[in-house]
Amino acid sequence: MRSRSARFYSDGLKLAGTLFVPDDYEPGQKRPAVLVCHGRFAIKEWVPSRWTPHFLAAGYVCMVFDYRNLGESEGTPGRIIPDEEVRDARHALTYLQCQPEVDPARIGALGWGLGGGVAVSAAAHDARIKAVVCASGVANGGRYGRVGMSDAAWAARQEQIAADRRERVLTGRSARLPRTEILGRPDAQRAERHERQNWIDSLVAAVGPERAADPAKLGIPDEITLESMEALYDFAPDAVVDRIAPRPLLIVHARDDHEFPFEHAADMYERAAQPKQLIAVEDAGHLDWIDPAHPSQQVYVPQVVAWMQAQLPIDA
Repeated sequence: MRSRSARFYSDGLKLAGTLFVPDDYEPGQKRPAVLVCHGRFAIKEWVPSRWTPHFLAAGYVCMVFDYRNLGESEGTPGRIIPDEEVRDARHALTYLQCQPEVDPARIGALGWGLGGGVAVSAAAHDARIKAVVCASGVANGGRYGRVGMSDAAWAARQEQIAADRRERVLTGRSARLPRTEILGRPDAQRAERHERQNWIDSLVAAVGPERAADPAKLGIPDEITLESMEALYDFAPDAVVDRIAPRPLLIVHARDDHEFPFEHAADMYERAAQPKQLIAVEDAGHLDWIDPAHPSQQVYVPQVVAWMQAQLPIDA
């Protein structure tokens, strides 16, 4: 594969990306492309080994990028606002349409984790995205945030957010909390601790120890703002998923996903209009099935590529 740096602007911030071109590309061709949106705590370097080799082998141009505030993109570390990341994805789409190797009328989007919700929301508002894959994605941030929380704990969290909202209005500042507190779900953290450590190790391996010394550049800031927590709870891709039709939607989700429960994805699937497809990943957790070392990757990732080939054929 061939690759080159991609730099573009989103709301005045300079974002960093990478464009990948398949080895068999010939000058003058206009290929379909896939825009890959990474998860909530991740960076563009973590995506290629999971998705791009498969799409490149099938003949697609691929683009990955860092959302604002993460990785090599400009912004404020610790600020993670899904609706802003949706705008980042749409601006990345515009950049991708401008590339000489790309057919601007044949671009699909694939998102992982929070990026799955970003891809769904971007497609719901932007008809330039012709096919959408939501992989282990968030369907509703508020519903996700409540998992494992008592009514009293949820009410206390809402009071905390309301107080921070007042503080932001009066001072322009949002309080910061340890990154782990955004989950509020010790059960999920325990269940996927082994996956998380493997994920962090893979991030470090992708960027090298020097850059990994900065948590924000690694995609895992030590602290996040309460404004970010409120924005996540307000993020509801399932409320707009029906707008994607008549463009096709694929939802792929692990039954054993302890991060974003499978039933949330299944409910979003029910809300979507045809054409749509749901693939339930068996015997794998949230991060397992895109891990090149996990046996499920060779089962399910090729299915995603085959689905995209049916929607956006290379030789169309």
